[in-house]
Amino acid sequence: MRVLVIGGTRFIGPRLVPRLVGGGHRVVVLTRGSNPVTFPGLAAHLKADRTDAGAFKAAVTSDSWDVVIDTVAYRPEDVESVIDSLGGRIRQYVVVSTYTVYAHDTTGPRAHAGPVDFRLVPEEPVDLNYVEPEYQGPGGAERGAYSLQKRAIEKVLWGLRGRLPFAFTVARPANIEGPGDPSNRRGFYIQRVADGGPVIIPAGLNPPFRHVFVDDVAQALAAMAGNERAYGRAYNLAMEEFLFLDEYLGLIAEAAGRKLRLVHIPGDYLDRTPLNPYRLPSPWRSLVLDVGRAVADLGYRSTPVRQWVAETVRWFLGPDRGRDSRDYERRALEVGVAEEYAAKYAALVAAGGSGRLEE
Repeated sequence: MRVLVIGGTRFIGPRLVPRLVGGGHRVVVLTRGSNPVTFPGLAAHLKADRTDAGAFKAAVTSDSWDVVIDTVAYRPEDVESVIDSLGGRIRQYVVVSTYTVYAHDTTGPRAHAGPVDFRLVPEEPVDLNYVEPEYQGPGGAERGAYSLQKRAIEKVLWGLRGRLPFAFTVARPANIEGPGDPSNRRGFYIQRVADGGPVIIPAGLNPPFRHVFVDDVAQALAAMAGNERAYGRAYNLAMEEFLFLDEYLGLIAEAAGRKLRLVHIPGDYLDRTPLNPYRLPSPWRSLVLDVGRAVADLGYRSTPVRQWVAETVRWFLGPDRGRDSRDYERRALEVGVAEEYAAKYAALVAAGGSGRLEE
């Protein structure tokens, strides 16, 4: 097949493109040209800013494609430019959306896990008009731009279902993890566990979750390409195992060769410290994806979580991970707050107190 990959040099692409080339496909990559493209066996590298509709159209209309895999569609205009430029030139359009198109009813980093959190979220139904409460009101659209824009992207496609000159497939990955993650989100946990100091977790926070390894996303996207069973369907992509946050942090500690030191501090106490606001990266939402459709249609199987967590930790602790994790410049302050709270808590318990610090 002739496959065009839009994006391809940052996170998913370096895993996806070699997989497609190895499958015998003629693969062309389109990027802005900011990063070198050195994939062996690549048919061509097109350079254009895909947010420039004219430049994008000029770059991609020189050929026709069996499959276009779009890893960097972040606005509805991006999808509209694909429809306008390639409507009669492709057979299938595969677009990477996100699991955050699903509504959630947690309250942020103080959410409590409970039995309802094990409800598996299927692909349908999904309310693409949903706006999270925290994204309503002034400034909310900017804060929630990622999930709101991804919903808008899907609305374009589903709204035209049956009227487009090509089939489309939507991938909805959970939080994507792995070596080379440009967001460096999980570095927050890895760096703190690895330095041997305490890691503060808001009391009561231990959500179950399913993230996804970047190689497994590439596996699924390659399996969607040219797969008629995937036409007109959406697919959740996540690991098949369940993890709680404390288990996940335990795997990080195991991979880093460190003893895990968690300090659970009530949110109202944290709010009265100089750490306010104390912001954890995900997982802090209990949104557990059902991946049964991907298993059935795509032959999807996820990499064991212990394996990919270890690979990610090795990368982060190596020379190539780049910048420090978010808020790490406040690490000494975090340690001080954690140790002060632990000492007060121990003294309260020793004195026969209730075990909860009120101030």
